[in-house]
Amino acid sequence: MDYSQGRGRPATIGNRALTSGERSKRRLERLAARETAAGTMREELEGMHHELVAAGVPDRAADLAKILRKCALKAVAEYTRGTSMFFVQDGPKSSDPRDTAQHENRIVALADKIGSLASAEDPDYLEFEAILRQLHALGFFPDASLVSDVARAFTLDDDRPDPKDDFISEDDLLTFEGFLKYQAVDFAASTPEELAMWRGFFDEATRLRESSPKVGLMKLRPAPGEQKYAVAIRRETGLWLTMWIRCSPKGEVFIMYPRNGGNPHASYHRDGTFHQKSHGTAVIRQKRQPLTADFREGEHLGIYYGHGTSTGAVCNPKAFDGVVIVEPGVLGPKHGSVGVDLVEPEYEATWDRDIGSRFYLGRVHQRQVFPRNGRPSVVITIQH
Repeated sequence: MDYSQGRGRPATIGNRALTSGERSKRRLERLAARETAAGTMREELEGMHHELVAAGVPDRAADLAKILRKCALKAVAEYTRGTSMFFVQDGPKSSDPRDTAQHENRIVALADKIGSLASAEDPDYLEFEAILRQLHALGFFPDASLVSDVARAFTLDDDRPDPKDDFISEDDLLTFEGFLKYQAVDFAASTPEELAMWRGFFDEATRLRESSPKVGLMKLRPAPGEQKYAVAIRRETGLWLTMWIRCSPKGEVFIMYPRNGGNPHASYHRDGTFHQKSHGTAVIRQKRQPLTADFREGEHLGIYYGHGTSTGAVCNPKAFDGVVIVEPGVLGPKHGSVGVDLVEPEYEATWDRDIGSRFYLGRVHQRQVFPRNGRPSVVITIQH
C-alpha cells in the first residue's frame, strides 16, 4: 500500500486522500513508535543511574535523574499535543465544532505548560500533578505508562514532596480558599486580576455542582454469568459509589463512572480493543490482549483520579459481587487513586510481586483480588 504526502498536500493512500480517522491512526502509530524508542532509552538511563549511585557518584546520578525527569515530562507533553482531540466529555455534549476546537485548544495549552515545565532548571512534581488534574477535568487522560514514567523519574532521588498529609476533601472545595488550594494557586502571590479570574471559575463550578442532579441508588439488576465489583467511600451517612467494574457474561470488562449524563466509561472488549467512551463516542482507542483462553500475565487498565461522593451515587453492597470499601481521608478530588488490572488466573501472586510495582509507584493503601472462575481476575488497587 502506498502512503505518501507531498509538501503542503494532504496525506494519501495511492490516489485517495486519507480520512480524518486514518490520519488520526497514523498520528497515533507515530506517537507509539516514538514512545517505544524513548521507553527503551529511559530504561537504559535508569539502569545507568542505579549504577552511578552504587558506584558512589551521587552528583552524576542526580544530573542523570534531572535528564530523566525532563525526558519523561516532554513525552507527556508530546503525547498530549498529538492526541488532544481524544477527550471524554461529562455532561451534555456540544454539537458546535467551535466548542470542540476551544476544548482541544485548552488541552494543547496545558500540554505547552508541561513542555515549559520540562524546560525548567528544576521541574516541580507538584506543578505537574496540578496540570494533570486540569487535564483530567477537561476529560483528557494521558497514557498511564507515560505518567508513571514521570512519577518514577521524580522518585529516583526520593525528593518528591509527599502530599498525603495535605489531603483535600470535597468539603474543602466548597470554599474559595479550598478551591485555590486544589488548583495549586497561591492566594497571597496572586494579583487581583488573577483572583478575579479564579473567582469566576469557582462560581461556575459551584453553579454546575448545585444544578447537577444526584445519581442516587442505581438499579443494577443481576444477570447470569455477570460479575460486578465496586469501589465505595465510607462516610457517616453510609457507602458512596465512586467507581465500579462490570464483567459481562461474554467476558468483556467495563469500568463505570457513576454520572447522570453522557455514560462515561472504559471498555475492554473480547478482541482486545480498549477505549474510553462518553456520549456514545469512543476515544483513546488501544489494542490489548484478546480476552480469550490465551490471556497471559496481565493487562493494566489505568489509574483513575478525582474521587468523592458529590455525585450522590449510593452503594448497595448487595448489588455487587465484591466491594472495596475505602475509609475517609484516602480518596478525594486531588489525592488518592483507583487502579484496575486484569491478571491471569493463578498468576496473581507473581503479578503482585514482580509486575504491579511497575504501575503503582506510590504507597499502596489496599489491594483486593477478585477471582472469576477461569477468567482473568479483577485486581483493584487503592493508592494514597
